[in-house]
Amino acid sequence: MKRQFKFLSIVMAIAMMFSLQFTYAFAETAEPSETAGSIVILHTNDVHSKVDGALGYASVKGWKDYYLAEDAAVLVLDAGDALHGYPIANLSRGENIVEIMNAVGYTAMTPGNHDFNYGTARLIELSKIMEFDLLSANFTDAMGDAVFAPAKIYDAGGESVGIVGISTPETYTKTNPLNVTGYGFNETELAALVQEQIDGLIADGADYIVALGHLGLDQESVPYRSTDIIGQLTGLDVFIDGHSHTTLENGQIVKDKAGNDVLLAQAGTQAKAIGKIVIEDDAITASLITEPKDDAAVKALIDANMAEIQPMLDEVVAKTDIELDGNRDPGVRTQETNLGDLAADALKYISGADVALTNGGGIRTTVDIGDITYGELNSVFPFGNLVVTIDITGADLLAALEHGTKSAPAASGGFPQVAGMSYEIHSYLDTGRVRNVLINGEPLNLEKTYTLATNDFTQVGGDGYAMLAEYAVTGMFGALDEALVEYIDEGLGGTVGSSYAEPQGRIVVLPPYRDIISHWAKDSITTMFEERLFFGVSATSFQPDAAMTRAMFVTVLGRLHGADVSGYNASGFDDVDIASWYGGYVEWATVNGIVSGIGGGMFAPAEEITREQMATMLTNYCKYIGKGPQGLWAIQMSYNDLDKISPWASDGVMFATMKSYITGYPDGSFGPQANATRAEVSVILARFLAGASE
Repeated sequence: MKRQFKFLSIVMAIAMMFSLQFTYAFAETAEPSETAGSIVILHTNDVHSKVDGALGYASVKGWKDYYLAEDAAVLVLDAGDALHGYPIANLSRGENIVEIMNAVGYTAMTPGNHDFNYGTARLIELSKIMEFDLLSANFTDAMGDAVFAPAKIYDAGGESVGIVGISTPETYTKTNPLNVTGYGFNETELAALVQEQIDGLIADGADYIVALGHLGLDQESVPYRSTDIIGQLTGLDVFIDGHSHTTLENGQIVKDKAGNDVLLAQAGTQAKAIGKIVIEDDAITASLITEPKDDAAVKALIDANMAEIQPMLDEVVAKTDIELDGNRDPGVRTQETNLGDLAADALKYISGADVALTNGGGIRTTVDIGDITYGELNSVFPFGNLVVTIDITGADLLAALEHGTKSAPAASGGFPQVAGMSYEIHSYLDTGRVRNVLINGEPLNLEKTYTLATNDFTQVGGDGYAMLAEYAVTGMFGALDEALVEYIDEGLGGTVGSSYAEPQGRIVVLPPYRDIISHWAKDSITTMFEERLFFGVSATSFQPDAAMTRAMFVTVLGRLHGADVSGYNASGFDDVDIASWYGGYVEWATVNGIVSGIGGGMFAPAEEITREQMATMLTNYCKYIGKGPQGLWAIQMSYNDLDKISPWASDGVMFATMKSYITGYPDGSFGPQANATRAEVSVILARFLAGASE
């Protein structure tokens, strides 16, 4: 039965006091296991069939056996998106993964959206060879009946753990919608269905209640996030989550409907870590396992499956001279990338369409420089999407762009990577955010019909592109990965070259700050936003005329440099907290001669930076990177307040002036002691990035 949480802390405190006083009495006795007699839940999510990842299924089995040997009761759970992704899964339509999970000895799994990628009929087939339970309380057939078991109670060392499965309603659009036609995810009754199962588990005597859900924490998943649903439930102890690829190192406490604590856990993606929940008496804790502990039998099974398909995976199908950016955020879900450009260009090339659009979420990873093998290409485009064309009006094409960018600048799987067109996202607006759309250099004509190439996932309404589903398919042109190979081979001469070194300027994302719309520094502030050097003070406000602090300026320089500050654990300044957001950057800048304090062991991080301080720090940074003053040099400055420039700042002001990074005010003054505003800093750093006088 559940116990009061306060009890354990009192017992532990007494036990610790006792052990400190009587350690010698047990010196000859073996240390008891930290998990002996406890319930250990090992959990994975979003493995996406990466069976040979950092840890992988062999380590899940290894750690399972370890804790069993430590006399713990062990359950092994998966929160979805396991059965599809890499060739080892796709070539067997998921069966190889089920075989491996059976060998691990999983207890239960809930289906994620990508587990439906082979169609519901195939998932039902796979469930029949699973030696573990597939649970979902909200996935129902046309009659409203649960397709899989909604929930189940499991024995765990004499105590019982009730587990209820939850599948995301986003599956409607985050698998091919045709894969779930005739089935429902009961989005409006989701919490009620889960609560019904929780109540039943409690009535049946469950000591602990665990939700095993594939809901996630992404903003685009509102109102179906795990945190949204927890707030509508009571009786839940733990929520093991997936979908958003979030890594929660020690879990996250979320309040339920009654104000009670629920431990939310998620372990990232691709088995880079294994989640671990420990239930011991009245305490429930979460952590991540990152150390491999391979089980030989499971590893041998994986190796045998991989060896069978390896010759096909190793086949070189293309080459690239540059890295192709398939990162998630920032990346294909937030902005134009060179891989997004390449993929869209391939769709347009293979189909001969006027324009092309493909969802960023369909691009799953980055392509490294060198040979591109089939295996790598399949990991980038794992869904087997087909290239299709439709004839669409300009009005609906605009609606598609509006839909795909509605979350910008936040990440969204529907973010449209495009070819044959360009557009701006004015993310500070609530509606009409997509502006200045050009089709092959000409303004979009809302009345005109254009031939659009896309993939068959978005065409049938995937990622919510319902407006595309209104049009009949006019052509089908094979798989996306095949189109990419053909485009590289025929269109690019076999190699992706320098023309794709950078994104090609098709998509401009304007910051969401409403207070810069007509500001004189708007373009420079936009550059800071795009370069991720510094951001607004809120989601919609930049406060361009507010003063910049010393700590913030040093932090921006550190971000500009890409400085790794993780190794700094102490500061030479009495007023700098090394653990704060700026602490490591101040220490980095100090060690490298970029900044100094104000005397008396103080840095004054919260003090507003002056223009002469800023000029000096920027000049010192230029020296640090080898682009600053060397030898004897000087220039003539014409500011009418030269006498007010501090002697220690004269070289900095002179150099920054010479490079045109900083200029004076309209009245001819430099204003050395004036505080630099956030807008001024944006302009100065934008000039620096552009090379100014270089």
